[in-house]
Amino acid sequence: MSDRIAVFHDGRIAQTGTPAEIYQNPQTEFVAGFVGTSTVLTGRAAVELLGRDGRFMVRPERVRLSSAAPDAKGSTLPADARERTAGTIAEVVYLGATTRYLIDLDTGARVTASEPNTSGDAAQRRGERVLVAINPDDVVPLEGTSDA
Repeated sequence: MSDRIAVFHDGRIAQTGTPAEIYQNPQTEFVAGFVGTSTVLTGRAAVELLGRDGRFMVRPERVRLSSAAPDAKGSTLPADARERTAGTIAEVVYLGATTRYLIDLDTGARVTASEPNTSGDAAQRRGERVLVAINPDDVVPLEGTSDA
């Protein structure tokens, strides 16, 4: 891979940077989708998960899932995942080392999450109620609109 990348959109440079900069901090929805899977949060989903309105991108590996039932201490998510909302796992996609989950939030939005495959059959989680949480530091504000 190169040490510097330019992403073109409609014959114009949409963003330049290192591979990590482009992946972790895309400036537009087009760039976010061009270099990987992401969830774009807007409207009610953005407010419920992030506590603010706007257009934001989060990568699947940054989305935390936990059982909708609290553990013995009353906590279901890590302390750094402050904003959360409930949803249902709609799809489970086995990808070898990881599993990708498509979660339909109660807000009506769909979020993509991924977790390493460490045990069991992840397909059994389809239909499971979960809490979805995102650390606000893992969210990237986006400019512009998508025509991807």
